[in-house]
Amino acid sequence: MPAYSKLIKTLAILALFTPLIVSKTTLFPFIFGKAVAFQILVELMVVVYLVGLVRFPQWRIRFSLLMAPMAMFFVVLVLSTVFGADPYVSFWSKQERMEGLFTLSHYFVFFFILVSVFRKKEDWFGFLKWSVVAALLVSLHALAQWLDLPGFIKGIGVSGTLGNSSFLATYLVFNSFFALFLFLENRKSQNLEISKSRNFKAPRFSSGQLFYLGCFLMFNFILLLTGTRAALYGQFFGLFAFFGFYGSFLASRRLKKAIAAGLALAVAFVVLIFVFKDSSFVKGSRILARVTDTSFKSATLQQRFAGWRIGIEAFRDRPLLGWGQENYYIAFYKFLDPYFYGPSETFDRPHNKYIDVLVSNGMLGLLSYLGIFAALFFWLSRSLWKNRRDFVSLWFFGLISAYLVQNALLFDMPTSYPFFFLTLAFANFIYGASRTQNPETSKSEISKSLNPETSKSEMSKSSNLEISKSEMSKSPNIEIFKFFNPDFFFKKILPLLNFVLIPAVIFVLWWGNLKPFLESRLLIKVISLMPDFNTSFDYSRKLFKSPSFAKVEGRNVIVQTLLSKGGDANLRENSALMSYALFMVDELQKGVKESPLNHRYYGSLVNLYNFIGRADSAYLAKSEETARFASEIFPRDISFLLKIFAIRFQDGDWTGAEAAVKEALEKAPNSHLARWNMALARYRLQDFESARREAETAISLGYAYAGNLTNLNFLAAINFNL
Repeated sequence: MPAYSKLIKTLAILALFTPLIVSKTTLFPFIFGKAVAFQILVELMVVVYLVGLVRFPQWRIRFSLLMAPMAMFFVVLVLSTVFGADPYVSFWSKQERMEGLFTLSHYFVFFFILVSVFRKKEDWFGFLKWSVVAALLVSLHALAQWLDLPGFIKGIGVSGTLGNSSFLATYLVFNSFFALFLFLENRKSQNLEISKSRNFKAPRFSSGQLFYLGCFLMFNFILLLTGTRAALYGQFFGLFAFFGFYGSFLASRRLKKAIAAGLALAVAFVVLIFVFKDSSFVKGSRILARVTDTSFKSATLQQRFAGWRIGIEAFRDRPLLGWGQENYYIAFYKFLDPYFYGPSETFDRPHNKYIDVLVSNGMLGLLSYLGIFAALFFWLSRSLWKNRRDFVSLWFFGLISAYLVQNALLFDMPTSYPFFFLTLAFANFIYGASRTQNPETSKSEISKSLNPETSKSEMSKSSNLEISKSEMSKSPNIEIFKFFNPDFFFKKILPLLNFVLIPAVIFVLWWGNLKPFLESRLLIKVISLMPDFNTSFDYSRKLFKSPSFAKVEGRNVIVQTLLSKGGDANLRENSALMSYALFMVDELQKGVKESPLNHRYYGSLVNLYNFIGRADSAYLAKSEETARFASEIFPRDISFLLKIFAIRFQDGDWTGAEAAVKEALEKAPNSHLARWNMALARYRLQDFESARREAETAISLGYAYAGNLTNLNFLAAINFNL
């Protein structure tokens, strides 16, 4: 067993370092490469696990309270994928997000393998240690970004190798708590005790303690630099809860006073910066100004509220199983909120994990998802009811609380999912496996060893958490395979099944990971070759000859680049570009058949028809027909009506253009772009006074006309004619 176990543990540790991966040669380099690498490592773990499961009975999965809601949640994920609005995207996802059923299933498998193989507290402490080491490397990269050192990859804000500051913030919430756990676990209680005399004894720290303390402080410093309010609020709440309980139940009298003073100072500082948020001191700090910007009128919160309103309305339309994974963007356009008629930004997430689950997986999904936390808090409350000094339960309470709070404004990504499922597996180890192997045990060995107040007599009663083969046979725990002889299945049936299962896993490794990864690289090559349309066209045909889910974004990206690079070309004279455009028309039509609710496909198809229409006017009619069809699918979205306006305006049909934009304004009277377009139409119809009024209204609604010479000339022409 040592060789098998060591191999799985090595693969699991490597999975912790996937946040360091940046795949520069693929689309969405900060997301796609990380997710693919994690999936490959999990699939390799599955191969080793299937082989080892035949030989080692102690690796068999054993039921725990936590597994019930997790299993229910996974079943709902499968059902919502099958019956969702776009099953293909729900299963495979997109390179930008990588949150389809295929990827999520890897996190569940990751959890079950950790639960099965990581059986000793040393396994878990080592595992958490490597996670902290990986997070330290990510944080050092983020620090270099903040210092603007040359040679480091840039992302959105202070983001390290994760590409987005909010992704980094959630990642650091988990790892800062891991570092805190290891710091307190590694301490020597006698070095942390304070003398009963008036003088303090200087606490002595080991090198390990200093390392984890330094990591904890650094992670929180980088978390502050990200300026991610949701994560900062969650972290403050989680740490406040942990240290508050720790000081109340575990600390000595003087340490209790020190913790109370520290918490009071923290609260006072937070209160003061909010009270004086309009002061030059707070406004002069980018971080403090952002943290204290909680006005309901702020653009960010208005966007969030609008996204939530869309999510609630979408849930009402599909209340039971939702729209399916990764399909919020369909609901977004179908139930578009009037707020988004102004800003050009659109959402494919509601920026609220709970509403995200509600939209994607319906009420059944949300209940089963919350059931996971209900199981966790049941364990924690039971443990703390028996022993208020249970350090581990206090730590779990702080971490889970921080995560729940930050999820009110954020969502999970491949950079946070592994650590959430790692936390669940660790909790199952503490409360699930240890309690079920000996029902008489009141606390785990870890909880005992981490509580300096625990007496030697209590320590002697604690049980070893390593589940040996003999303990497994004596355990009263319910086995998943209880309805038939498990020994017969694992020793006789599973070896035969492995001849099918292991090749299947290897096939999935190729088809679900390596192939899409290579095709994403090819996609980058396709767009980088433009405007060499002949060569790019050849590679495009190769890309779509045997496509994977990389085609979902590939079609839109290629069309966008094609229109950008070939926008000024004469299609009648450039046969290569014309052939390329017609090929992509065919690909987009295939995409519409595969995903008839894919908003982006319709938008790209209309734009491409317009482009070809410069050489063949018949395509302008197809463009308008497609735009009209799309506007009926997404009746609240005025973008397709504005495309119809552009088509008619381009064709010189001023009356038709006015009619199209008038229809858009009936749906969205506060759209500044629609108002500006109406001004253009009225000007062409020589209604100059009405054109002036519409232009002024558009500007008052926020239309950015300044800096554009065409817009300035248009305003001058209106005033000249008046």
